[in-house]
Amino acid sequence: MKTVGIIAEYNPFHQGHLYQLEQAKLLTGATKVVVVMSGNFVQRGIPAIIDKYARTRMALTHGADLVIELPVSYATASAEAFAYAGISILDRLGFVDYVCFGSECGDIKMLTQLADILLEEPPSYQQELKKELKSGLSFPKARTKALLNYMRLKDINGYNPASFELLLSSPNNILGIEYMKAIRKRKSRINAITIKRQGANYHDSDISLPNASATAIRSVLTNDDLFSLPDNLPLETKAILSQEYQKTYPIFRNDFTSLLYYKLSMTQEEALTSFADVTPELANRITKNLTYAKTYDDFCLSLKTKELTLTRINRGLLHILLSIPKTQNIENCYGRILGFRTGATSLLRTATKENKIPLIVKVANAKQLLNQEEYELFEQDVRATHLYHQMIVQKFHTVPSNEYTHGPVILKE
Repeated sequence: MKTVGIIAEYNPFHQGHLYQLEQAKLLTGATKVVVVMSGNFVQRGIPAIIDKYARTRMALTHGADLVIELPVSYATASAEAFAYAGISILDRLGFVDYVCFGSECGDIKMLTQLADILLEEPPSYQQELKKELKSGLSFPKARTKALLNYMRLKDINGYNPASFELLLSSPNNILGIEYMKAIRKRKSRINAITIKRQGANYHDSDISLPNASATAIRSVLTNDDLFSLPDNLPLETKAILSQEYQKTYPIFRNDFTSLLYYKLSMTQEEALTSFADVTPELANRITKNLTYAKTYDDFCLSLKTKELTLTRINRGLLHILLSIPKTQNIENCYGRILGFRTGATSLLRTATKENKIPLIVKVANAKQLLNQEEYELFEQDVRATHLYHQMIVQKFHTVPSNEYTHGPVILKE
């Protein structure tokens, strides 16, 4: 039996995700699919539009066999930490043979080549990076420019400035490079495959495009227009979105405006830098720009500068809101089971036998299964979910089960 792993957000699960899942099984010959999925807050530093249990149901009914939560501190981190934590969980399960990810380029060799350069960090690349950072560029832009300069200077075989610049500006390609770095860094036995993205691009907001993106779907839901969702959405996704609409979702960042304002107003500027992704510059701008009038979205925009990207700001503010500190050991991971098909219980038995990662099925058992650092990480997940659920109560007057009573989503076969 072969198993393929996928690292995802499914915010929400759409036709492109279904295509990837089906292709992953077809290309690898895998009979089981394990998904490591972000919980209620995602990598762009925003809340998921619908909660993690609903998204778990979407994944299981469309072919996933086991869904494991990516801890919130990694789910909302940089591409590097997000990818490493996801790969680490899959690797430590002990039964995953492949990892499959989508990319705009669809070229695993090219992604691997770039990953190797970034892992090795040759002296000439380091010099280029320092030069670009000194020029005032943000780290992502400086790294891209340094890579391009390095490849030009080394006259690397197949180097084409235009194609590589496009590759390095595409979000799924960037994540793909980080997945390859993580596999190599961990010396993992997992084999990687990539599937070229089909249909709409990552940022396309046109709902009428084939395989509409999650961005487009969220845009429709932002405007409270459930009935404009495309007919080609996967069946269970559309059913869950219809059932839960105005009961448990949609949840938006602006819903947390008052909570954010309170947290920021109660925190001294020097204390802000103790949170992940908050630099002294960002802390200073937060203090200077904190006013009553701004929504969460508007406040983020007011902090943006040439050096401070909107993504960095989003993550910094979310980490303040969720009290996620800078100092966390990325090697501390566990397998929080969000859901599984009954036919996948053999996977759980195998992981338990391998004993490389603690598996949490019942939240009440977490403390006895985890070491102190892992348990502190896990408590962040619990607090983040309780905060998200409180927003559901406040907005829709629906009271979800708390983390101690909910239990995994189980799909009977």
